[in-house]
Amino acid sequence: MRDFTVTTVDGEELTLSEILKEKQAVVLNFWYTGCGPCKNEFPLLQAAYEAYSDKIEVITMNPTDISQDTVEGIKASRDENGLTMPMAVFALISWLRNPYNGNKAEVKVNTISKTECIF
Repeated sequence: MRDFTVTTVDGEELTLSEILKEKQAVVLNFWYTGCGPCKNEFPLLQAAYEAYSDKIEVITMNPTDISQDTVEGIKASRDENGLTMPMAVFALISWLRNPYNGNKAEVKVNTISKTECIF
C-alpha cells in the first residue's frame, strides 16, 4: 500500500507509515456531514476506536471538495456526535487530478493483497 499523509481538523499530520510503526492496522472511514448512513456508523467506529486503540487507528476522512464541508462544520459534527477519533480532511479531486492530463481526474485501481485487507 502506498504511504500517505493527511491533516486532521485539529492541524495534526498523520502518516500511514508512522502509524503502522505502533499499530497493527488503520481503518479509514470516508464520510461527509450530509451522509445519514455515515452518522449511523459513528457510534460503532467510536466504540472500536476506544476498545482497540492500542492495536488499531481509526481515521475518518472527509473529502471536502466533494462534500462542501468546512473544517468548522466537521468539528461541530465531531463534537455533536461525541467522537474522539482523528478526523482528517483532504481534497479528493485535487488528489486524483493528474496535472499532465489537462484538468481531468485520473483514477488508478490497485489490487489489495491479503495482508492489506484482513476480515
